[in-house]
Amino acid sequence: MLTRIHNSRNQTKENKRKYEIHRERWMTSLETKNSKILESKQPSRDDPRVDGG
Repeated sequence: MLTRIHNSRNQTKENKRKYEIHRERWMTSLETKNSKILESKQPSRDDPRVDGG
């Protein structure tokens, strides 16, 4: 019983770490994608991509 609790606790920690790594990568790729869009063409104010729509 004790080992099972211990394992599940470790599992949670592992999952959290994986999630954080994944999120970090996702945010980074999102930033590079956005900056590329901005570099390729400065959008006008009424461009829907400006406010993320």
